[in-house]
Amino acid sequence: MNKEIAMAKLKKQGKPFVRQLVTIAVATFTSFAVAQPQTDVQPEIEEVIVTAQKREQRAIDVPMSITAVGGNVLENLGIDNALGLSYRVPGLVVQEAVPGTQLYTLRGVGNNVGAYTLVGVYLDEVDVMSVDPSGQYDLSLYDLARVEVLRGPQGTLYGAGSVGGTIRLITNKPQLDRFGGKGEMSVFDQERGSVGYEFKAALNTPVVKDVFGLRFVLNYHDWGGWIDQPAADRKDVNDNRMANARVRALWQINDRFDINGTLIVHRNEGGGMNIVNLRPNSESHYQSFIDPALETPYADDYNHYNLTAVYEFDTFSLTSATGFTDTYRFRIGARKMIFASELIPGFPGSDVYESYMSHDSDSEVLTQELRLGSNGDGVINWTAGLFYRDEEASIYGLQTRALGGEIISLDAAFNQLTKNDSVAVFGDVSYAMNERWELGIGARYFKEDQLSVDLAFDTRQKASFDHFSPRVYLSFAPTDDISVYANLAQGFRSGGFNSVFVETVGGPGTYDPEEVNSFELGTKMALADGRLYTELAVFYSEYSDMQVWATMPVILVEVISNIGKAEIKGFEWSFVWSPIDKLTLGFNGSIIDAVVVDIGEGGKSHLPGDPLDQVADYGWSVFADYFFNWSANKPGFLRAGYNRQGPVHLTARNLGLLQPLGVSDTLGFLYANIGVNIGRASVELFSRNLLDEDGISNPYEIGAIETQPRPRLIGIRVAFDF
Repeated sequence: MNKEIAMAKLKKQGKPFVRQLVTIAVATFTSFAVAQPQTDVQPEIEEVIVTAQKREQRAIDVPMSITAVGGNVLENLGIDNALGLSYRVPGLVVQEAVPGTQLYTLRGVGNNVGAYTLVGVYLDEVDVMSVDPSGQYDLSLYDLARVEVLRGPQGTLYGAGSVGGTIRLITNKPQLDRFGGKGEMSVFDQERGSVGYEFKAALNTPVVKDVFGLRFVLNYHDWGGWIDQPAADRKDVNDNRMANARVRALWQINDRFDINGTLIVHRNEGGGMNIVNLRPNSESHYQSFIDPALETPYADDYNHYNLTAVYEFDTFSLTSATGFTDTYRFRIGARKMIFASELIPGFPGSDVYESYMSHDSDSEVLTQELRLGSNGDGVINWTAGLFYRDEEASIYGLQTRALGGEIISLDAAFNQLTKNDSVAVFGDVSYAMNERWELGIGARYFKEDQLSVDLAFDTRQKASFDHFSPRVYLSFAPTDDISVYANLAQGFRSGGFNSVFVETVGGPGTYDPEEVNSFELGTKMALADGRLYTELAVFYSEYSDMQVWATMPVILVEVISNIGKAEIKGFEWSFVWSPIDKLTLGFNGSIIDAVVVDIGEGGKSHLPGDPLDQVADYGWSVFADYFFNWSANKPGFLRAGYNRQGPVHLTARNLGLLQPLGVSDTLGFLYANIGVNIGRASVELFSRNLLDEDGISNPYEIGAIETQPRPRLIGIRVAFDF
């Protein structure tokens, strides 16, 4: 039997085909395992250069907590999106109910309510923060130069501002002097689910040598599902198909002036969410309630365009960054809540409330940032800018509700148009008092006008918000390889509107803005001749008027309200150590104590001492990268790691629920990859969630919409470059 016939026979067997491939790969790797002299390929603790403060600096010199992850690390570990990134970044928690739509929490800040998200996101120099607070844009992490995660409020350096922190994705620029590219293909088999596969590629081509070039990046995957819906006789309902295409152009007009343009087209769809609400978890079963056979498909599409121009003067630079994103999202979801008492007149004894909703949203966001910044690394370094954001969104939803098994309403839950315009003036300046001490201050003034039109009630609501946010920081470098810093900054988020219907039945028509004052003290050290890199930080944040979900029990309508005050205290650490050549070890994590301390006048959903919503108590990761030789000309690599995340909380005391407190499971994920480099190609056997963790990853048990992580998977990846 020749090779082609054998492979065709395996493929016809369906799911076992991948298991057969895995067996073949293991045998292949084993055949290479012969004791031979080592090659020069080895991991190193590289000195990380970042641009977090709008100029190139060593990460150790930046007076704030920052984690930088290189593009090569992302690709080596198969990190495709922010969910995978969270396993590598202390203090970052990412939840994903809908594949490709993630909720970020950073240093205890990041709930899913309010006017917009609390964690900022920049793609190169352009703001791409989502309008929808329940989910950021699904930005591909393939072919990036690096990711920088800046913790704490960032309004004085980034015009869009942020409350919890800012995540920067820096894409690879087109190379103007050579043609080249890379690609990879992978296929995997997963426990209790179907086969998945993925294709990624990047192509770099100069159009006019040393003047103009293009870089094309494509990412497509078909990730099979693993959750079944027995009532509908459907298996693997949460399948997911995603295509993301990116084109970046670079025009180097001269040594001082260049223009960058980027286009992204993103399409994401699937048959159901990652929700498991029938026990046991190990069976991965889902059921909607009013209609057990209801299907819950989704779509998440966007187009993004940006244009950035940079002109370098002798002592400063001028940057113009323009971005435009249009988005379409569609959801069908269901939930179930059990009440502890009678709440609705006319339904005596009823205590089970069920609903499902279809949800369509369209949005368009235009941003413009103009920024001046000093060049070089002199005694005084400064940044000053102007930021403008114009966003429009339309949301339409249909909701069916039932109480005690009897349908009580079938109506348009909402039909709303919103338009928000904001402008910010920001600046930051630092002064090097001597070669060891540096002092910096910054400020941001922000103003926003909001308009909400409720088409169902034919009403209009208007509001304006403004705020001045300061920052001050101090750093000390006793040696070139040790720094100590203190940083005090303030974050702000506008208030907004509840539906007009809420106001007509006596509820709050609006909710107030919120504010976070954050202080951190940290140190960064490169020790043992560069073989050990350490970061330690403690932080304290005072969170005022936090925006939270509340519900008016009599009418069972969700509203947003404010609670008085919360406190967030925490500790973060990161160690990277290379004890011997070719081996790198890492250990990082965070511990966070985030609690409500004062509920204020309107706060009824929480009590003092309750944990903050969507915050993990702790999280830590360990990892090891080892380079060795399968044979004289076939270097190999082994990568393994384990991530553990503590429980995430949700509190809703004002609903009269039998269970008002939701909490996720404590989760642990183990991965291991082993591979061989053959010339400019590599073959790798990879795994995720080797322990087959099947716990619940979000705290929404109070609504029977608990999400489950992807089960154990094992696959093969082939990568190449040219």
